[in-house]
Amino acid sequence: MSAPAAEIKKGRKFDQVLEGARRVFMRDGFEGASVDEIAREAQVSKATLYSYFP
Repeated sequence: MSAPAAEIKKGRKFDQVLEGARRVFMRDGFEGASVDEIAREAQVSKATLYSYFP
């Protein structure tokens, strides 16, 4: 059985993704940001990033 979407989005990894994205967007802007750079900055895999933001 799967957890509700609100529960999936809780936790350390999700917070890492949000913080990494915030840093990349602040530094490079939305147009300059890439999924690769956000994943690298957040120290998560692209698969993890896409699991939160399909």
